[in-house]
Amino acid sequence: MTVLVSRREPRFPLQVATLVFGFDRAGRAFMEQAQTLDISSAGIRLTGVSSEVVPGSILAVQQGDRRARFQVLWVGEPGSDLAGHIGLQCVEVGGHTQKRILYIEADPAEQARRRSYLETAGYEVVCHADVQKAMQEFQAAAFDLLLIDVPEELAGLEEATAFVRKNSPGTRIVWLSRHPGRIPQSLLNLGDSFVQKSDSRHELLTAVEEMVGPGNQIRWPLARLAARYSVDTPVTVTVGRESREFEGRLTDISELGVGVELAGELMLGELVSLRFRLPGTDHELTPRATVRRRTTTSPASGGSARYGLEFASIERERLEEIRLACQTLPRLTFPQPV
Repeated sequence: MTVLVSRREPRFPLQVATLVFGFDRAGRAFMEQAQTLDISSAGIRLTGVSSEVVPGSILAVQQGDRRARFQVLWVGEPGSDLAGHIGLQCVEVGGHTQKRILYIEADPAEQARRRSYLETAGYEVVCHADVQKAMQEFQAAAFDLLLIDVPEELAGLEEATAFVRKNSPGTRIVWLSRHPGRIPQSLLNLGDSFVQKSDSRHELLTAVEEMVGPGNQIRWPLARLAARYSVDTPVTVTVGRESREFEGRLTDISELGVGVELAGELMLGELVSLRFRLPGTDHELTPRATVRRRTTTSPASGGSARYGLEFASIERERLEEIRLACQTLPRLTFPQPV
Protein backbone atom coordinates (compact mmCIF):
# COMPACT_ATOMS: atom_id res chain seq x y z
CA MET A 1 0.00 0.00 0.00
CA THR A 2 1.31 3.49 -0.89
CA VAL A 3 0.69 6.68 1.03
CA LEU A 4 0.63 9.79 -1.16
CA VAL A 5 2.07 12.90 0.42
CA SER A 6 1.07 16.24 -1.10
CA ARG A 7 1.72 19.85 -0.20
CA ARG A 8 0.07 20.35 3.16
CA GLU A 9 -1.43 23.83 2.90
CA PRO A 10 -2.49 26.26 0.19
CA ARG A 11 -1.12 29.80 0.01
CA PHE A 12 -3.24 32.79 0.90
CA PRO A 13 -2.49 36.38 -0.11
CA LEU A 14 -1.69 38.47 2.94
CA GLN A 15 0.31 41.67 3.18
CA VAL A 16 1.51 42.57 6.68
CA ALA A 17 4.61 44.35 7.94
CA THR A 18 7.19 42.16 9.68
CA LEU A 19 10.67 42.42 11.14
CA VAL A 20 13.30 40.03 9.80
CA PHE A 21 16.42 39.09 11.77
CA GLY A 22 19.31 36.94 10.61
CA PHE A 23 22.75 36.79 9.04
CA ASP A 24 23.56 37.78 5.46
CA ARG A 25 25.82 35.96 3.01
CA ALA A 26 28.91 37.50 4.60
CA GLY A 27 27.88 36.45 8.09
CA ARG A 28 26.83 39.93 9.24
CA ALA A 29 23.81 40.20 11.52
CA PHE A 30 20.94 42.33 10.21
CA MET A 31 17.45 43.47 11.19
CA GLU A 32 15.12 44.84 8.51
CA GLN A 33 11.46 45.63 8.02
CA ALA A 34 9.82 43.54 5.30
CA GLN A 35 6.33 42.60 4.11
CA THR A 36 4.62 39.28 3.58
CA LEU A 37 3.10 38.59 0.15
CA ASP A 38 1.37 35.31 0.92
CA ILE A 39 1.35 32.72 3.68
CA SER A 40 0.61 29.09 4.38
CA SER A 41 1.02 27.01 7.52
CA ALA A 42 4.29 25.75 6.02
CA GLY A 43 5.86 29.08 5.17
CA ILE A 44 5.72 32.62 3.83
CA ARG A 45 6.86 34.71 0.88
CA LEU A 46 8.50 38.01 1.75
CA THR A 47 9.58 41.13 -0.07
CA GLY A 48 11.62 44.14 1.08
CA VAL A 49 14.73 42.42 2.48
CA SER A 50 17.77 44.22 1.06
CA SER A 51 20.40 42.12 2.84
CA GLU A 52 21.77 39.29 0.72
CA VAL A 53 20.59 35.97 2.12
CA VAL A 54 21.23 32.48 0.78
CA PRO A 55 19.06 29.35 0.55
CA GLY A 56 19.45 27.22 3.64
CA SER A 57 20.02 30.10 6.06
CA ILE A 58 17.77 30.53 9.09
CA LEU A 59 15.89 33.79 9.66
CA ALA A 60 13.62 34.99 12.43
CA VAL A 61 10.44 36.74 11.32
CA GLN A 62 8.49 38.79 13.83
CA GLN A 63 5.03 40.36 13.78
CA GLY A 64 4.16 42.33 16.87
CA ASP A 65 5.38 40.38 19.89
CA ARG A 66 5.34 37.01 18.07
CA ARG A 67 8.40 35.55 16.42
CA ALA A 68 9.17 32.33 14.55
CA ARG A 69 12.13 30.82 12.72
CA PHE A 70 12.15 30.09 8.99
CA GLN A 71 14.61 28.56 6.55
CA VAL A 72 15.25 30.32 3.25
CA LEU A 73 14.18 28.00 0.41
CA TRP A 74 14.79 30.31 -2.54
CA VAL A 75 15.71 33.88 -3.44
CA GLY A 76 14.21 35.50 -6.55
CA GLU A 77 16.68 36.06 -9.38
CA PRO A 78 17.44 39.70 -10.29
CA GLY A 79 15.49 40.74 -13.38
CA SER A 80 12.90 37.97 -12.95
CA ASP A 81 9.27 38.31 -11.88
CA LEU A 82 10.35 37.12 -8.42
CA ALA A 83 13.17 39.63 -8.00
CA GLY A 84 13.19 40.89 -4.43
CA HIS A 85 11.07 37.98 -3.19
CA ILE A 86 12.21 35.37 -0.67
CA GLY A 87 10.49 32.02 -0.08
CA LEU A 88 10.77 30.70 3.47
CA GLN A 89 9.67 27.49 5.15
CA CYS A 90 8.85 27.23 8.84
CA VAL A 91 11.36 25.24 10.85
CA GLU A 92 8.63 25.26 13.47
CA VAL A 93 4.95 24.43 13.04
CA GLY A 94 3.08 27.24 11.30
CA GLY A 95 -0.59 27.85 10.86
CA HIS A 96 -3.09 30.29 9.53
CA THR A 97 -6.49 31.31 10.76
CA GLN A 98 -9.06 31.99 8.07
CA LYS A 99 -12.01 34.15 9.12
CA ARG A 100 -15.43 32.65 8.30
CA ILE A 101 -18.40 34.68 7.06
CA LEU A 102 -22.02 33.57 6.79
CA TYR A 103 -23.57 35.70 4.02
CA ILE A 104 -27.38 35.85 3.72
CA GLU A 105 -28.47 37.27 0.36
CA ALA A 106 -31.51 36.37 -1.77
CA ASP A 107 -30.24 37.82 -5.06
CA PRO A 108 -27.93 35.23 -6.73
CA ALA A 109 -26.03 37.87 -8.74
CA GLU A 110 -25.37 40.05 -5.69
CA GLN A 111 -24.46 36.97 -3.68
CA ALA A 112 -21.91 35.81 -6.26
CA ARG A 113 -20.38 39.27 -6.64
CA ARG A 114 -19.80 39.96 -2.96
CA ARG A 115 -18.73 36.40 -2.30
CA SER A 116 -15.97 36.80 -4.90
CA TYR A 117 -14.84 40.05 -3.22
CA LEU A 118 -14.62 38.40 0.18
CA GLU A 119 -12.97 35.18 -0.97
CA THR A 120 -10.36 37.12 -2.96
CA ALA A 121 -9.56 38.97 0.27
CA GLY A 122 -8.95 35.63 2.00
CA TYR A 123 -12.21 35.10 3.86
CA GLU A 124 -14.06 31.78 3.87
CA VAL A 125 -17.64 32.50 2.83
CA VAL A 126 -20.79 30.37 3.18
CA CYS A 127 -23.86 31.75 1.38
CA HIS A 128 -27.56 31.21 1.91
CA ALA A 129 -30.61 32.88 0.40
CA ASP A 130 -32.90 31.80 3.23
CA VAL A 131 -32.58 33.00 6.85
CA GLN A 132 -33.84 29.74 8.37
CA LYS A 133 -31.34 27.62 6.41
CA ALA A 134 -28.59 30.07 7.28
CA MET A 135 -29.39 29.70 10.98
CA GLN A 136 -29.21 25.93 10.67
CA GLU A 137 -25.73 26.38 9.19
CA PHE A 138 -24.81 28.83 11.96
CA GLN A 139 -25.77 26.35 14.68
CA ALA A 140 -23.71 23.62 13.02
CA ALA A 141 -20.45 25.61 12.62
CA ALA A 142 -18.67 28.65 14.01
CA PHE A 143 -18.62 31.94 12.11
CA ASP A 144 -16.77 35.17 12.81
CA LEU A 145 -19.27 37.40 11.02
CA LEU A 146 -22.83 37.43 9.68
CA LEU A 147 -23.24 39.61 6.59
CA ILE A 148 -26.98 40.04 6.09
CA ASP A 149 -28.83 41.69 3.23
CA VAL A 150 -31.95 43.12 4.88
CA PRO A 151 -34.95 41.86 2.84
CA GLU A 152 -38.26 43.67 2.45
CA GLU A 153 -39.96 40.87 4.36
CA LEU A 154 -38.39 40.91 7.83
CA ALA A 155 -40.22 37.88 9.25
CA GLY A 156 -37.87 35.84 11.44
CA LEU A 157 -34.82 38.07 10.90
CA GLU A 158 -34.91 39.87 14.25
CA GLU A 159 -35.48 36.61 16.08
CA ALA A 160 -32.54 34.99 14.25
CA THR A 161 -30.10 37.82 14.96
CA ALA A 162 -31.21 38.00 18.59
CA PHE A 163 -30.39 34.28 18.82
CA VAL A 164 -26.90 34.99 17.46
CA ARG A 165 -26.38 37.83 19.92
CA LYS A 166 -27.35 35.61 22.87
CA ASN A 167 -25.58 32.39 21.90
CA SER A 168 -22.50 33.68 20.08
CA PRO A 169 -21.62 37.14 21.42
CA GLY A 170 -18.25 37.07 19.64
CA THR A 171 -19.89 36.87 16.19
CA ARG A 172 -20.20 40.28 14.55
CA ILE A 173 -23.21 41.30 12.44
CA VAL A 174 -23.08 43.65 9.45
CA TRP A 175 -26.26 44.78 7.68
CA LEU A 176 -26.51 45.37 3.93
CA SER A 177 -29.32 47.46 2.43
CA ARG A 178 -30.09 50.01 -0.26
CA HIS A 179 -32.68 51.65 1.99
CA PRO A 180 -31.33 51.88 5.56
CA GLY A 181 -34.19 54.21 6.56
CA ARG A 182 -36.60 51.32 6.21
CA ILE A 183 -34.79 49.11 8.75
CA PRO A 184 -36.46 49.12 12.17
CA GLN A 185 -34.29 50.57 14.93
CA SER A 186 -34.72 47.40 16.98
CA LEU A 187 -33.08 45.44 14.16
CA LEU A 188 -30.30 47.99 13.66
CA ASN A 189 -29.51 47.76 17.37
CA LEU A 190 -28.74 44.05 16.98
CA GLY A 191 -26.04 44.74 14.39
CA ASP A 192 -22.49 46.05 14.70
CA SER A 193 -22.19 47.93 11.42
CA PHE A 194 -24.04 48.90 8.27
CA VAL A 195 -22.93 48.93 4.61
CA GLN A 196 -24.86 50.51 1.74
CA LYS A 197 -25.37 47.98 -1.05
CA SER A 198 -24.28 50.67 -3.50
CA ASP A 199 -20.93 51.06 -1.71
CA SER A 200 -17.73 50.01 -3.45
CA ARG A 201 -15.82 46.78 -2.95
CA HIS A 202 -13.23 48.70 -0.93
CA GLU A 203 -15.84 50.07 1.49
CA LEU A 204 -17.35 46.62 1.99
CA LEU A 205 -13.98 45.02 2.73
CA THR A 206 -12.98 47.90 5.01
CA ALA A 207 -16.16 47.44 7.05
CA VAL A 208 -15.64 43.68 7.29
CA GLU A 209 -11.98 44.02 8.27
CA GLU A 210 -12.88 46.56 10.96
CA MET A 211 -15.25 43.97 12.41
CA VAL A 212 -13.15 40.77 12.31
CA GLY A 213 -9.71 41.64 10.96
CA PRO A 214 -8.08 40.43 7.72
CA GLY A 215 -9.25 37.21 6.09
CA ASN A 216 -6.06 35.33 6.96
CA GLN A 217 -3.88 35.93 9.98
CA ILE A 218 -0.58 34.31 10.74
CA ARG A 219 -0.62 32.03 13.74
CA TRP A 220 3.06 31.97 14.51
CA PRO A 221 4.56 28.53 14.99
CA LEU A 222 5.41 26.78 18.21
CA ALA A 223 7.20 23.57 17.24
CA ARG A 224 8.63 21.85 14.18
CA LEU A 225 6.42 20.43 11.43
CA ALA A 226 8.43 17.24 11.89
CA ALA A 227 11.64 16.84 13.89
CA ARG A 228 14.70 16.03 11.79
CA TYR A 229 17.30 13.51 12.88
CA SER A 230 20.94 13.16 11.93
CA VAL A 231 21.94 10.13 9.90
CA ASP A 232 24.91 9.20 7.73
CA THR A 233 24.24 6.43 5.26
CA PRO A 234 24.69 5.90 1.49
CA VAL A 235 21.82 6.86 -0.81
CA THR A 236 21.21 6.42 -4.53
CA VAL A 237 19.12 9.11 -6.22
CA THR A 238 17.57 8.26 -9.59
CA VAL A 239 16.44 11.16 -11.76
CA GLY A 240 13.45 10.13 -13.86
CA ARG A 241 13.92 12.74 -16.58
CA GLU A 242 17.29 11.23 -17.52
CA SER A 243 17.18 7.81 -15.83
CA ARG A 244 20.51 8.79 -14.31
CA GLU A 245 21.73 7.69 -10.90
CA PHE A 246 23.74 9.72 -8.43
CA GLU A 247 25.48 8.29 -5.39
CA GLY A 248 25.48 10.38 -2.25
CA ARG A 249 24.96 10.43 1.49
CA LEU A 250 21.79 10.73 3.52
CA THR A 251 22.47 13.49 6.08
CA ASP A 252 19.17 13.77 7.94
CA ILE A 253 15.73 12.20 7.97
CA SER A 254 12.19 12.80 9.22
CA GLU A 255 8.82 11.24 8.52
CA LEU A 256 8.27 13.95 5.88
CA GLY A 257 11.52 13.63 3.93
CA VAL A 258 15.29 13.50 3.90
CA GLY A 259 18.36 15.64 3.42
CA VAL A 260 20.97 14.35 0.97
CA GLU A 261 24.42 15.41 -0.13
CA LEU A 262 25.53 14.48 -3.64
CA ALA A 263 27.50 15.80 -6.60
CA GLY A 264 24.66 15.46 -9.12
CA GLU A 265 22.57 18.46 -10.14
CA LEU A 266 18.89 18.22 -9.14
CA MET A 267 16.18 20.63 -10.23
CA LEU A 268 13.81 22.14 -7.68
CA GLY A 269 10.36 20.60 -7.98
CA GLU A 270 11.39 17.49 -9.89
CA LEU A 271 10.48 13.97 -8.80
CA VAL A 272 13.27 11.51 -7.96
CA SER A 273 13.51 7.97 -6.65
CA LEU A 274 15.61 7.13 -3.58
CA ARG A 275 17.27 3.93 -2.47
CA PHE A 276 18.82 3.63 1.00
CA ARG A 277 18.98 1.50 4.14
CA LEU A 278 18.20 2.74 7.60
CA PRO A 279 20.85 2.14 10.26
CA GLY A 280 20.46 -1.30 11.77
CA THR A 281 18.27 -2.68 8.96
CA ASP A 282 19.13 -4.99 6.09
CA HIS A 283 16.52 -4.06 3.48
CA GLU A 284 16.28 -1.04 1.21
CA LEU A 285 13.70 1.72 1.30
CA THR A 286 12.68 3.05 -2.10
CA PRO A 287 10.44 6.09 -1.64
CA ARG A 288 9.82 8.71 -4.32
CA ALA A 289 10.48 12.30 -3.34
CA THR A 290 10.20 15.86 -4.63
CA VAL A 291 13.21 18.19 -4.58
CA ARG A 292 12.15 21.09 -2.34
CA ARG A 293 15.37 22.99 -1.63
CA ARG A 294 19.03 23.22 -2.54
CA THR A 295 21.43 24.63 0.01
CA THR A 296 24.90 26.04 -0.54
CA THR A 297 27.71 23.87 -1.85
CA SER A 298 29.80 22.23 0.83
CA PRO A 299 33.52 22.92 0.15
CA ALA A 300 34.55 20.16 2.55
CA SER A 301 32.67 17.58 0.49
CA GLY A 302 34.47 18.26 -2.79
CA GLY A 303 31.76 20.32 -4.44
CA SER A 304 28.75 18.28 -3.39
CA ALA A 305 25.47 20.11 -2.82
CA ARG A 306 22.89 19.53 -0.11
CA TYR A 307 19.26 18.97 -1.07
CA GLY A 308 16.05 18.75 0.90
CA LEU A 309 13.67 16.11 -0.48
CA GLU A 310 10.02 15.73 0.56
CA PHE A 311 8.46 12.28 0.31
CA ALA A 312 5.89 12.09 -2.49
CA SER A 313 4.98 8.43 -1.97
CA ILE A 314 6.10 5.84 0.54
CA GLU A 315 4.68 2.55 1.77
CA ARG A 316 2.93 2.81 5.11
CA GLU A 317 5.08 0.05 6.62
CA ARG A 318 8.27 1.83 5.53
CA LEU A 319 7.04 5.09 7.00
CA GLU A 320 6.56 3.34 10.34
CA GLU A 321 10.11 2.00 10.09
CA ILE A 322 11.39 5.54 9.62
CA ARG A 323 9.48 6.73 12.69
CA LEU A 324 10.95 3.92 14.79
CA ALA A 325 14.46 4.54 13.48
CA CYS A 326 14.21 8.25 14.32
CA GLN A 327 13.72 7.35 17.98
CA THR A 328 17.30 6.03 18.06
CA LEU A 329 18.93 8.87 16.06
CA PRO A 330 20.27 12.20 17.37
CA ARG A 331 17.82 15.04 16.85
CA LEU A 332 19.00 18.04 14.89
CA THR A 333 18.84 21.54 16.35
CA PHE A 334 18.87 24.78 14.40
CA PRO A 335 20.87 27.95 15.01
CA GLN A 336 18.83 30.67 16.70
CA PRO A 337 19.11 34.05 14.97
CA VAL A 338 19.69 37.06 17.18
